[in-house]
Amino acid sequence: MENSKDLWPKDLKLIDVRPPVAVLQEQGAILARRTKNLLRGRVDQIPGKKAFNFKFVIEAPTLPYEYDLFSIHYDIEMYPLSVRFEPSLYPTSPKRAGMKELGSEDEFTQFLQKVFNSEKTRKLITALLQLLERKTV
Repeated sequence: MENSKDLWPKDLKLIDVRPPVAVLQEQGAILARRTKNLLRGRVDQIPGKKAFNFKFVIEAPTLPYEYDLFSIHYDIEMYPLSVRFEPSLYPTSPKRAGMKELGSEDEFTQFLQKVFNSEKTRKLITALLQLLERKTV
């Protein structure tokens, strides 16, 4: 062991990339803050073929109601990751409707912004907030 040669790279270190699940958890917390905890963005681990599989759920805990917005699937390298979603949330080619491969954190955050700002998501959030407003009045 004393004469063993170290063959590992000299610069073993963390890369500057947030895990996709951390990005989702952050956005879920922002949704809760923006809606004064009436709505939450929850991240659930799900079974799948890849090492890491999660779904992003919009929930209204006091109704109770929840909606699975999309799921992500990735291996230990994190990117590329696969996303599965309702086709009305994000335009893709008809061949790949409801599925997209994203190669970086930047592509992932751009995808999330488009999904969160889609007409479908906005209608869902508006409807839930209106139901909650009527329930508490």
